[in-house]
Amino acid sequence: MLLNNNTQLKIIQNIWLKGNVTMLELSRELNIDRSNISRNLKKLKKSGLIIYDAEKVENHTVGRKSYQIKFNYDFAYNIGVTVTESFILAYLMNLNFKVIRKEILFKKVDEKTIIDDLNYCINLFSSYLDNVLFIAVSFPEPVDHEQGMVLSSGIFPIQDLPLKRILEKKINKLVYLENDANAGAMYHFLRNRGKYQDIVFMFLSFHINEKNIEGIQGNGIIINGELYKGAHSFSGELPLIIKIVDQEKTNALDLLRFQKFVNSKQNSIILEPYVEWYSKIASIMINFLDPEIFIIGGHTEILPKKALKEMVKKTESKIIDNGRRKIKIIIDENGLESISKGSAMSYMNQIMNDTELVNKIFSKISANNKYN
Repeated sequence: MLLNNNTQLKIIQNIWLKGNVTMLELSRELNIDRSNISRNLKKLKKSGLIIYDAEKVENHTVGRKSYQIKFNYDFAYNIGVTVTESFILAYLMNLNFKVIRKEILFKKVDEKTIIDDLNYCINLFSSYLDNVLFIAVSFPEPVDHEQGMVLSSGIFPIQDLPLKRILEKKINKLVYLENDANAGAMYHFLRNRGKYQDIVFMFLSFHINEKNIEGIQGNGIIINGELYKGAHSFSGELPLIIKIVDQEKTNALDLLRFQKFVNSKQNSIILEPYVEWYSKIASIMINFLDPEIFIIGGHTEILPKKALKEMVKKTESKIIDNGRRKIKIIIDENGLESISKGSAMSYMNQIMNDTELVNKIFSKISANNKYN
């Protein structure tokens, strides 16, 4: 057992969030005396979860140098996966969500093959799997993460799939499911160390078939530092779709060709109704929920930067009394990488708030970990 008490949980949680601290900082922030901190640090150091920096830093409060205590982010790995209509994106990361490897599988999503497709992507990291804590998977659909179910909104070709149970049985690793917009919201909340307590993340997506290309969006909502999912895990799901391009079957665009198409000056004009429509939706969300920060993310790499800037400008113009509120609107330029990281960060945050989960998950790795 890695953790024996709640004090040790508080210590590793604090160090994980901050990266490195001194013993005095831990004592003050956790309101625990230094001798107690010191005893518990010895246990955690032995487990390999924390390490001491050989170089001491100046501690101006007590007038002497102190060791920096660091979380061992390379203790284990996690895998963050984003499922889209056209491809699956997978990232192997350390516990600070630094990307070690990236893999992509271009394949149209199908309910009959999704398990095998995810298994294929995960096994691309086979040489690391013994030291992977968990796999976090995000979907463009409502997700019941407690039941491990991908629910259905009627748009995506997967309906009420108990993915967690099926995938865990296949790969023998813990699996966590999250909605993509919720993952995006959690990414920005945790990346900013909770600086913003009220966040809305708008996930821009595109539905492409042989008849047309449509713009879709979903929203991740954080209220007072907590992800808001609603009574049935469907919060943020607005059934608002706008047609962008009429397709001809003989010359239909896929996602990559669509990106190239709208980034040419002569074709970018077709995005004007799309930008206007989604700026209205964004402003409605902002006026209704009154967040500190509103993030436009998802497939942002597909759209021209000019169109995204125009969306921000138009949204700002529709916010009631924004001169007083000064709500921050930003574009997430990391696109789907933020979603993959956000789903993994969301689960890691849950783990770091639960002694039982830490012991259950980390102990499996420590059994064959070089630090033990």
